[in-house]
Amino acid sequence: MLRDATIGNEIFLQGQYLSLGINGSGTLGTRATAPVGFVTDAVNGYIRLGLVGDTDGFGKGAAPTRDAMLAGTPVESFSIGYDIGAKHYTSVNSERNGKSEVAGGVSSDLSSNGVGKAGWTGATTEGVKVAQTMSLADGAKYIKVDVTLTNTTGKAVADLHYMRSIDPDHGAGFDTVNTVIEQGGDGANGALIAAYASSGKTPLFYYTADDRAKVSTFKGYVNENPDAAATFDTAPAEGYSLKGDNAININFGLGTLAAGRSTTFTFYMGITDDLNATVAAIKSGAGAPPVPANIAPVAVDDTFAIVAGKSETGNVLTNDRDGDGDALTASLVKGPTHGSLLFNANGGFTYVADKGYVGSDSFTYAASDGKASDNGVVTIAVTAPPVTPPVGKPTIQDGSSSASQTLTGTSGNDMFFFDIAKNSGTDTIKNFSHEDVLATTAKLFDGNGDGIIKFAANSLSLDAPKSDDYAVIEGVSALRLMGTDAAGRYIYADASVRPQGAEEGTLANDKLSGDSTEKTASQFFFDTALGRDLGHDTLSNFGNKDVLVTTVALPDDGTGHVKLGAKGVLDLGSNAGVDLGDVAIGGLKGASVSTLEFDGAVSHDGTTYYVYSLDGSAAGTAALQF
Repeated sequence: MLRDATIGNEIFLQGQYLSLGINGSGTLGTRATAPVGFVTDAVNGYIRLGLVGDTDGFGKGAAPTRDAMLAGTPVESFSIGYDIGAKHYTSVNSERNGKSEVAGGVSSDLSSNGVGKAGWTGATTEGVKVAQTMSLADGAKYIKVDVTLTNTTGKAVADLHYMRSIDPDHGAGFDTVNTVIEQGGDGANGALIAAYASSGKTPLFYYTADDRAKVSTFKGYVNENPDAAATFDTAPAEGYSLKGDNAININFGLGTLAAGRSTTFTFYMGITDDLNATVAAIKSGAGAPPVPANIAPVAVDDTFAIVAGKSETGNVLTNDRDGDGDALTASLVKGPTHGSLLFNANGGFTYVADKGYVGSDSFTYAASDGKASDNGVVTIAVTAPPVTPPVGKPTIQDGSSSASQTLTGTSGNDMFFFDIAKNSGTDTIKNFSHEDVLATTAKLFDGNGDGIIKFAANSLSLDAPKSDDYAVIEGVSALRLMGTDAAGRYIYADASVRPQGAEEGTLANDKLSGDSTEKTASQFFFDTALGRDLGHDTLSNFGNKDVLVTTVALPDDGTGHVKLGAKGVLDLGSNAGVDLGDVAIGGLKGASVSTLEFDGAVSHDGTTYYVYSLDGSAAGTAALQF
């Protein structure tokens, strides 16, 4: 006779052959003592309930098994892993082993119509909701587990995995013979693993018809990492067998789940004396509701632009959709013609154009929900790298004489020098470019001390607050103080060049820092096109949201990556024999940084900005504001 009971946030279910208790974290193993009438492993001292089986029926013939979950170390868990942007997250629920990271769990007794059902809901910290139902029919030697994952994070969740694991201790001792009978991922028959108590008898098993799952067993009885290669990527082949006190696992690789979407999957677990018959009973689906028709996914074509010689990373599934809300996986149909491609099942890819190639390239992929698929085409425009003109030795033009002069900038770097102690009259500067500087023997008047000198009608007062000497700088309305050079001159550059909100490395040995809590994105600007020595700077707490920006491209390794020197030192290069300085870069909490990735170039008002970030970070050119 089917039994069901609730104590607090825990549910108890019992049929003719199986008795189980589900705790408030959605895993097996109760904290409360089982109610009267529920079979437990009391003979071995366990009056709480995990999972007990009796293959000839409770109260008949042979004695029940030991509690498969509570005996020994009480291990039965589920774990969820996924990527959001460049960050990876893992959450584990294994209440009897001390972990309840999928929080806010609510249990409910949903039993009806002769089927015992225990519902449970919870959510990860980031917002992946979990809805679980465990169902037990009175005459079944298996438990049906339905799980729905819903993405409420507001962003796409990539490389999503859900793994269930148990240390099966239902035999006379703790050792079992764990055997992979059917392995998933081959397009047929799902996945099946069994843990035999002794001599091939009384298997405890995991089974699913869903080919997105893989089963595994390896040394150890606590497996809580759904991203471990041994549980999925290198899961053992069919026929593999391992004897010892080891867990069995079933791991679903669910691909990318778009924001607001859900995916549902089903697996079975149980204790039986005839595995073939029990799996056949599961497959027969007696009394199961009809399966709704599947809606095929829609793969949306993508376009990307890349600079020749650089790499492009992205995810082809980000804008794809599935009418049923199923999670999608990707497979490569046809590779590119003019480049190399690294392609992953979660939709992530890295593309590098062939050396010297400029033009259009493409590759084709399939987006699949496990039942149907649709092809999408990714088109990549490969453009020639920007040409940075060679910068010659700076030209010094002196406007200090009393005559009212017209000084004209050249095509290279120019310094327009004024001796503030002299009466220089009113001079005009033409062609003052973003690579030029104005140099003075004393600081210019700065009313609010912010280092920005604003002036109307392009007319800069050189001796303010007096008003005897002026420089009319055509096309410029503000200068920024860069510090003093080795000759003691005060150096000013066009203020419009510095990106909005950026911290700038000046001519001094600056100490710059990002947000140690990584709540705020930071921009660090080095105007290398000025051709000046920017000193020996330090940059700490450089995080995944931050970017480093230069005005001359940094040399890279040909794949869009810039290697740093010892202790994370970035060499800013040189110009006409002038060392442009360097930056010692450290990550959050002092983490070492060895590589930056080139995110792209942005042109604004005649200046090209080269944007770099931590390798693999989500930061990029969009961080720049002017």
